Amino acid sequence: MTILSAFSPSITGMRAQAQAFRNIGANVANVQTEGYKRIETGFAAIVGKNSLGALGHGTVQTTPVNQISRGGLVQASASPLDVSIGGDGFFILNTQRDGSGDTVYTRDGSFRIAEGPETTVTINSSPRTVDTGYLVDKNGYYVQGWAAGTDGGFPNSGTTTSLRVDEYLYINQGQETTSASLLLNLDANEPATGTFSYPVTAYDSNAAERTAHLTFTKTQTPRQWTILPSTDNAGDTVNSTAGTLTFDSDGALAAGGSYTVDITWANGATSNVVLDLADMTQLAADYMPQAYEKNGYGASDMQSLAFDESGYITGRFGDNTARKIYRVPLAQFSVPDALDSETGLIFHESAGSGSARIFAVDEVGRSSLQPNSRELSNVNIEAEFTRIIMTQTAYKASATVFRTLDQTITTARDLKT
Repeated sequence: MTILSAFSPSITGMRAQAQAFRNIGANVANVQTEGYKRIETGFAAIVGKNSLGALGHGTVQTTPVNQISRGGLVQASASPLDVSIGGDGFFILNTQRDGSGDTVYTRDGSFRIAEGPETTVTINSSPRTVDTGYLVDKNGYYVQGWAAGTDGGFPNSGTTTSLRVDEYLYINQGQETTSASLLLNLDANEPATGTFSYPVTAYDSNAAERTAHLTFTKTQTPRQWTILPSTDNAGDTVNSTAGTLTFDSDGALAAGGSYTVDITWANGATSNVVLDLADMTQLAADYMPQAYEKNGYGASDMQSLAFDESGYITGRFGDNTARKIYRVPLAQFSVPDALDSETGLIFHESAGSGSARIFAVDEVGRSSLQPNSRELSNVNIEAEFTRIIMTQTAYKASATVFRTLDQTITTARDLKT
């Protein structure tokens, strides 16, 4: 055994406690940092053998123990771009806008819009170069999600993309209305040949909003009505023929639950809308429109956006419409505390954590999103100060051992001389 090896336990002990101090310092410094996950220090004693095969002096090693799975308090926020996770899961980020960078994960949902590359849009019939904007976290990493399909639906698996959310996203885009549903009651007391007209709107093949009037006419046949659309412009052509609605004795629709509104507008645009009438009724009560819903949307600028609890991002547009434009999934891990930590805010998949399982929030009951809120740090400042006292005591003990051993060796050397 060398003299220097005798100092090994106390030296490594001081080094280990110094590392514990650094972890505590990082925790205290980030007590107000949204989404930060505290780090504890794990200690391990390593005992080796000397040249004679006997147990020698031990050393102390440290390992970081991440507390990633422990959530922080949730605080209300006035920003519509702030969102926290209720339950398990992590937001998915990519370090590059085109998805070619590293995929990382975070619990910090304090997002913002970062300027992206320029693009050309048409505003008031004139081309204009504008800056795009993408949803990012505080590190500038791009939030990943699924975009709405052409039918307005969303996937629940597959490749995610960065989310463009600037006001010009849909200004050149629109989607024709192809389907709609109408729920209303026709008055059973209406005499034969009596009529009722109800206006409905739809987006034509140019994504322009149009209004048609559905006229319901009571026939001579009991519980039977016809339906026929019309417009206010003589230049429009109604291609639909009259449809027939037949109700049973209970007032429920028995036949004619689907009807196609086919119109060619004066400027050449068209509308071909399959209208679902299955929930209509004929009761002895006033005419009572209850609901009209349609797909499609017009070309318009997006004025604001917000998250909902099911993971959707809804945009509100200049034409006073609102629609879901993105779906934000979450990632789960078998052992989240085993993720590799980057500054306690960004995490990387590791061999110990297992692979990420991507899921849609509204399809798994374990998690939800909480709009207009932030998840705070999970650091407990009182507990950290307690650990400071304990770590200081342990460091002082190792230092005392070092000093005592040094004094003993010095005394032994002086006696020898």
